Amino acid sequence: MNLFNPQLLLTFQVAALVLVASALAAATAWLLARQRSAPLPVLDRLRLSGLDDSRRKTAMELEAAKSLNDELRRNLSATESQCLAALEQRDEAEQQAVQRSAEMRKLHDQLTELKSRETVPVEEHSRHLRLLEQQLREATSAAKTTEQKAADAATENGRLQQLLETLGQEKAAQEAAFTARIEALTTAAVPETLPAAAPTPEPPSLDKARQTLTRLEHELTVQEDILTRPDSGPAPSAAELKRQTAVQERLRRQVRALNRSIALLGNAPLQPDDLTQLKGIKAGINNQLQSFGIFTYAQIVQWDEEDMLAFNELLGFKNRIHRDKWQEQAQALLDRRTQSATLDLL
Repeated sequence: MNLFNPQLLLTFQVAALVLVASALAAATAWLLARQRSAPLPVLDRLRLSGLDDSRRKTAMELEAAKSLNDELRRNLSATESQCLAALEQRDEAEQQAVQRSAEMRKLHDQLTELKSRETVPVEEHSRHLRLLEQQLREATSAAKTTEQKAADAATENGRLQQLLETLGQEKAAQEAAFTARIEALTTAAVPETLPAAAPTPEPPSLDKARQTLTRLEHELTVQEDILTRPDSGPAPSAAELKRQTAVQERLRRQVRALNRSIALLGNAPLQPDDLTQLKGIKAGINNQLQSFGIFTYAQIVQWDEEDMLAFNELLGFKNRIHRDKWQEQAQALLDRRTQSATLDLL
């Protein structure tokens, strides 16, 4: 217990003042009672003796005692008022202490709640971040697996294409050997005066066009994977993103053009036209066009704007197809062929 507590000292002081006031009041009351209860003979002797001075002195003492009594009463009232005020101050101080204690508890509870609120989001964000990192690792692993599968598929496709070419060459060689054998037997069976049959030219094939289409489709798939599933590195700049999008559009346009060209030929045997009849097409460009599946005037006539842009890109031209008017020339040759066939029928 703290003996120097201000409230406790104030309480002791008030109690001491009350005791002193009570003692003074008791002494004054005793003095008055004694004077009033003095024996009559004494008063008579005083009157008889004619001691006026003593009587006046006694009267003065009585007056002084009354004044002292009144003063003590006033002091007692003041002391009681001070005691009551001190008690009220003590009660008010106690109430303020209780209020401050309640406020401190409230602040402590709020601080604890804020700490808990801060801890929960941090833990939640950390858990969410770990989950996102795990998902990113899984997505990266899946992307690598997909790329590996795509590379394996491309390798397998290339191997199959090579095998198909080998089989085609073997078939052509067998057909050539079979044709040579038939010719040899026919030559042995007919007179020597007959001219030998001309060798059959090798029919044109769409194998190179299909190989080119497969390569372009693979490049388009890889480019789409790059755009749809970027890696975990920094995001590409706007210029780089624009360039990759342009590459994707170019590949998509070229794949569409080759698919249309191959589809226009159908499954019928190829009857190639002499594309070198068109201005601007020499033997080298003719071979390139055939490697892209273009063999006839009709295919060139049926090109749309995207097809012409795609073949300009594939051939390394800027705008040669438009400048040399390949479509107009091919249409004119087709019209001339149609007129010749009509005259032959007539």
